[in-house]
Amino acid sequence: MNVLRNLRPGGFATVPPQIGARCITRDVPATLLCFPSCIPYVSVRRGMTSDVLRTYVAAYYPIIDSARFHAGSVQLSYGWVHASPFSVHVLRETNSSRWHVFKCRGSQLLSHVVGNGYGDAMIRATILGLSDREPAFTYEATLATFDEIREENLARIALAEGSELDEDEFSQHNCEGEQTARTLSPSKQTLVFGQIQKLGEVALVFIPEADALRLAAIHRAIATAETWGDFVDAIPPEELDTVYDRAFDETERLPNRSAKFDPDLLGVCEGDYPDWPEQKMLDWLPAHVCREFGRTDSSVLNGPFLSLDVRRTPEILAALERAGFECRLDEELVGRASGS
Repeated sequence: MNVLRNLRPGGFATVPPQIGARCITRDVPATLLCFPSCIPYVSVRRGMTSDVLRTYVAAYYPIIDSARFHAGSVQLSYGWVHASPFSVHVLRETNSSRWHVFKCRGSQLLSHVVGNGYGDAMIRATILGLSDREPAFTYEATLATFDEIREENLARIALAEGSELDEDEFSQHNCEGEQTARTLSPSKQTLVFGQIQKLGEVALVFIPEADALRLAAIHRAIATAETWGDFVDAIPPEELDTVYDRAFDETERLPNRSAKFDPDLLGVCEGDYPDWPEQKMLDWLPAHVCREFGRTDSSVLNGPFLSLDVRRTPEILAALERAGFECRLDEELVGRASGS
């Protein structure tokens, strides 16, 4: 598909220069030199301080310290020139030509595009233009409009740096032809998601955030505990009953705190403990999402588990949002929760 055919009149798409084309320093790891040096989003919209239609640009720049290196992928986050709840995250699959570009507003995922190669991904991402309520600058200043443009851009900075994006702070004519922002319900459950490496393949995993934090703590405890006291102190308190029920019968007690920790008593080596996210997704995710976007496979020892189609990630995210979930990209947490 030629994505440029989808470019609406007055729209914009680009392939920005890579970091390595702009500068090479010892502070930038070589694996990041192929990432974009900036990611611009452009749209025509009405101002906050006036009703005039102008072109606005939000350019996001790399935050080198945010780089995450995983088996099979590298991820780098991007931020606006001023503090802003909006952010962009670029993930490159090192075992394929696929690039992923995620745009977020706080913990809310606004868009996720996948491209076959750097240029394809950048065009697919920037063609989307500005999101509703996304702070951006206009550069259409002349001698006659300099003060007006300066006031408008200062208003954008104040908006971006506020603790909240207040509905009343936006012009009723804020965006021309842009999608109305979805209002998050406080009752929405947050799912963290990401890709993990599994037997040389990439698996897409969604985990309720609370369960992800719990599982990550358990895996860390298993990996670091030398004694049962170390393990008990490191796991969430509510997990202790599960540990006791799994390892001991009613006539036994937990070993002495100073006794050497033995994960085999919990069935860790057999994969029985802790919860396996790919299996639990069958319970965590709506049944219609599991059926439409995945298949149920079976492991030799641990029973059925869900395999989601990584290529349909944007559709899965949209379906989960329609089902009342809020999805947040966090591959590092998903990896820890999966024992990676």
